[in-house]
Amino acid sequence: MGIGLLFPGQASQFPGMGKDLHDAYPVARRTFEEASEALSLDMAALCFLGTEEVLRMTENTQPAIFTVSVAAFRVLAAETGVRPTCAAGHSLGEYSALVAAGALPLAEAVRVLRSRGKYMQEAVPVGEGAMAAILGLSPPQVEEACRMGAALGVVSPANFNGGGQIVISGEAKAVAAACEAAKAAGAKRASTAAARGVSIRLNNFAARANWRSRAVRAIGSAAAARRYSSWYWLSTERLSARAACSAARAVADASRSSSKTRAPARASSSAATASASSRGRAPQLKRT
Repeated sequence: MGIGLLFPGQASQFPGMGKDLHDAYPVARRTFEEASEALSLDMAALCFLGTEEVLRMTENTQPAIFTVSVAAFRVLAAETGVRPTCAAGHSLGEYSALVAAGALPLAEAVRVLRSRGKYMQEAVPVGEGAMAAILGLSPPQVEEACRMGAALGVVSPANFNGGGQIVISGEAKAVAAACEAAKAAGAKRASTAAARGVSIRLNNFAARANWRSRAVRAIGSAAAARRYSSWYWLSTERLSARAACSAARAVADASRSSSKTRAPARASSSAATASASSRGRAPQLKRT
């Protein structure tokens, strides 16, 4: 059976993330050092000592989650010998997947993500824009909540994620009003800062990166969403899709397909997902 890796996106960060990996495994320490050198920024200090507020700043969040994700993947590969047949990620997790697939060097990927986060933060100054994750409502109900919030400004669904979560984004007052309407309809929500309009700047930056031939298959969220979801559209301003669910299904399909032509992988699937949250303990990895 083939092994597929699914990497996390923004909002999986927490103070101290990756410290147990860093302390326990030399390959993880080297990963943090490589990212730090590329950015001229101490990634270990950012991840281990940064406050929740510091880690919520998008230009910090994205390279931090990426660094921990790649460190986790490298530890997994070194300790178990697992070689994935495919990799995917949610939002910034796609960059982790590209590095795991051998398509992009870590140093270039982390620089792209640092700029990506900076562009997103600059696109909407702090306090002017917002995002909210709506739980427990159907897409039509969320759209209705956004219509009610639109009386105070721009707000609309932005991402249709898995697990019944729909993210909305727009002007802060409008998002807050939409959240109140959603709560009145029985939803729960969590909000954070948002940004829009970064695609052109990011594309120009990424175009200069040193792209390589992939060692394993890398599945993009957009490609997975086109195949697996009717809730999809893409422009320079917005990508809206059931991204996490679609990517997970694409990974599962690719792994099953690969297992027909390749020998079984040497590690169990339970050890194959590289995550940004190894909370409180070093992973127990066993050779098989």
